[in-house]
Amino acid sequence: FEEGWAAAFLIGFILGLACMIGDSAGSFIKRRRGLKREGEISSRAPLLDTLPFALGILGTTAVLFNETILFEPHIRPYVVALLILTPVMHRLTNILGYKLGLKSVPY
Repeated sequence: FEEGWAAAFLIGFILGLACMIGDSAGSFIKRRRGLKREGEISSRAPLLDTLPFALGILGTTAVLFNETILFEPHIRPYVVALLILTPVMHRLTNILGYKLGLKSVPY
């Protein structure tokens, strides 16, 4: 193993955990507000299905790794683009999975 494998593992673990916590927080908010999916009806809060995990990762990165390339001024437009494209990619992936027969609903 290379010398930095433990640091890479730790960073991956922390950001993965942040992703799960962000997703859980979005689900918690949806359930408390009564916006959960019911049968064939998609969520009435599609951004709470897609953005909390990304925001969890970005927030954790801001707190723990604020000296990284992610916060360089020339990178910020790409971070914003990623936040805008995440819901679109999520929806398109779900539709593709539905059309391929891998999902029973298109959301």
